[in-house]
Amino acid sequence: MHTGEKIRHFRINKGYSQEYMATQLDTSLTRYGQLERGDTEVKIPELQKIAEILGTNEFEILAHGEKNVFYVANSGNSAIGYIYGGTVNMNPNIDVEKILLQLENIQLRLERLENQK
Repeated sequence: MHTGEKIRHFRINKGYSQEYMATQLDTSLTRYGQLERGDTEVKIPELQKIAEILGTNEFEILAHGEKNVFYVANSGNSAIGYIYGGTVNMNPNIDVEKILLQLENIQLRLERLENQK
């Protein structure tokens, strides 16, 4: 499921129209529709604004429907959150390098599990 589909899910659950979202984002309805269809990439600042409008955060949107996926948002030299196994973890004091090492370790474990099948 791409990010636009995830945004659509949250928008529909809130009962918001695409027109409402486009107005709140100060963009055209055409542009917003392209975003939900996945025709255009969602930039992080835009995703943060969308999450704010939808009463959630960007990590909840990214985690929707995902399993064993790891996202890292970077603010300077520290991560502001990550998602693994569908669980959202927010911590502004996590070292990005530490998370990337953990991610590599998880990836290796997943590869080993796949190879055992």
